[in-house]
Parts: sequence; structure tokens; C-alpha cells
Amino acid sequence: GAAGAHLGQDDLSPIEARYLIGEKLLIGRSTHSLEQARFAVESEQSDYIAIGAMYETNTKPAAVPAGVALAEQVSALQLPIPVFAIGGITVERVAELKTAGVQHIAVSSAIIADSDPYTASRRFVEAMLK
Repeated sequence: GAAGAHLGQDDLSPIEARYLIGEKLLIGRSTHSLEQARFAVESEQSDYIAIGAMYETNTKPAAVPAGVALAEQVSALQLPIPVFAIGGITVERVAELKTAGVQHIAVSSAIIADSDPYTASRRFVEAMLK
């Protein structure tokens, strides 16, 4: 009943996943460099990509932050699919990411760890709409 699948760099390719799950489901790909982002769109036929980690994150402590520079580089490509920034994103960092061209974010820890996840979620929505 899922809407799709999100694949890391060590998972099967989006093309292989598409063969297994069909055309109706979304397939996303984690990317950590400009080259991976380009490849995920041009060669792997991803429906969306996640770029990051933008900052250090406790969700994946081994992840090496790609930083906002990656967001700027990928945004400059004007890819024809949604691009989500991920990793260590806080409400306070949203403005910096938007300045870099980010239009979509994926957040987990900053919401789950908050004592009021609903209000935390609303703060992110409001920050993205500014």
C-alpha cells in the first residue's frame, strides 16, 4: 500500500526497482554529490531525489555533510523532478536552504524529538512558505 520506495546509493538502482514494483509507484534516490544527482535523474529515471546530508545529523551519524554548497549546485541544474534537501535540517536552517534554491525538505529528527511534533511540523511548513 505504499506510494513508492526510496533507495540509497547501496540499494538496487531505480531502474531495477521500477522493474520490480511497476510504473505506478514513485521511486526516489538518495544522492550525496552533484554527479550522483545528475545520474539519478538522467540515467536512473528517479521520480525525485534527496540531496544531503546538508548538515551533521544524529539520524545517520556516519553521514558526511555535503553542505549547502551541494544544494546550490543541484538547484542550479534546474532538474525536472522534485529535489529534497535532507539531513540535520532545523527550522532555523530553512532560510539558508531556501536562499540556496531548496524548494523541498525532508525532516525527521527535528519533529520526532520535539515534545510537540504537531507544532514542530507547523513551524517547518511556515518557514518553507516564507
